Amino acid sequence: MTLGEYPGHVEENHPQYGLYRFKKGFAGEFTEFIGEIYIPFKPFIYEVYKIAEKTFKKVRGIIAAIKGNNKRFPFGRDRLNEAIDNK
Repeated sequence: MTLGEYPGHVEENHPQYGLYRFKKGFAGEFTEFIGEIYIPFKPFIYEVYKIAEKTFKKVRGIIAAIKGNNKRFPFGRDRLNEAIDNK
C-alpha cells in the first residue's frame, strides 16, 4: 500500500494529514515516484483551450451575477450595477 502523493514527512497542519494517518494505520509505506510533467501534443490548440476556459469561467460568473446566484455578487443585478458604477 502506498501513501499516495505525499512528501517524505507530512506535518499535522497539512490539509490531508487525516488521510495520511488513515493510510499509515494500515502499515502504509512511502513510495517515491518521479515527478510528472505535462507537455501538450499540440501547443497552439492547448493555448486556445486555456484562453477559452478562462473566458468561459468569466462569462459564467457574469451570468450568475446577473441571475443573483453568485458568491461574488450575492445581491444580483442591482449590486452588480452599483459595483460597475463605482469603478
